[in-house]
Amino acid sequence: MLTKTAAVFAPFAVESSVVNFNGRLIILYVPRTPAQADTLVIRDFITGETIGTVPAQSMSLGCALVVGTAPNQTLHYWGTRDVGAPGNSIWHMETTDLATWSTPDQTWVVGDPRQKIFNTSVCFDPDANRYVMAYETSEPYYGYTDFNVRWFVSTDLVTWAPYGNVFGSDRYVACPRIDYANGYYYMHYLVVESGVFKTRVARATDPSGTWTESTKYALTPTLPDELSNTSDIDFCEMGGNLYFAYAAGDQGAGATNAMDLKQAFAYGSKAAYLASFF
Repeated sequence: MLTKTAAVFAPFAVESSVVNFNGRLIILYVPRTPAQADTLVIRDFITGETIGTVPAQSMSLGCALVVGTAPNQTLHYWGTRDVGAPGNSIWHMETTDLATWSTPDQTWVVGDPRQKIFNTSVCFDPDANRYVMAYETSEPYYGYTDFNVRWFVSTDLVTWAPYGNVFGSDRYVACPRIDYANGYYYMHYLVVESGVFKTRVARATDPSGTWTESTKYALTPTLPDELSNTSDIDFCEMGGNLYFAYAAGDQGAGATNAMDLKQAFAYGSKAAYLASFF
């Protein structure tokens, strides 16, 4: 399992994406400070060096996916606009050099004007030759408990279609991270138990099928500064090991949520790590 570091990597930051872009391990995030609330920060995951900052174009709660072969890869980034507003939307932009980015294009507008979209995560399934996006949603008008997870699928990262059913309609399920490995889709997701936010893992052979939930936790608050929350996990395999980022702190403390980005590490491949939960 993963080993946490004691230090804070980035204060007042929550959602992040860790990717291997053209042979460099980087992390992308939008800080939750007023001065940088619409700034996408790109840093070296190992050294902490700031590689660049670009306008986030009102896209928050973002996720990233790298496509192609180094040194000619493309980094795709999705984010949610109008977070918390009914009928909001997911947007996308991309880059080949981290400096010049495409003009954001709209990926999806909610089908029901009452629906609210929050966090997103995208993976590629080489066996089915498709991309799958997991997204967090709020649909209390169906009698669902906030929050839940749904899926989109695409073969080209341009046209997306709803797929499968809702996950977690009867309980709090948030902050999805979707992966494909070992013939399964694996999803990390946040739950709340007795006021403590913890990250769990489930897997399914298809997002539309039955999800089997692991009895093991991926993250629970164990360090003093983690308080009551270990959420928004993201990770990347590089050099045969895994590098993690996650948010820790107190979700209920003010507009910035008093949460910080932290790091963790694990030996071995992503496939082995995911299989270890089952």
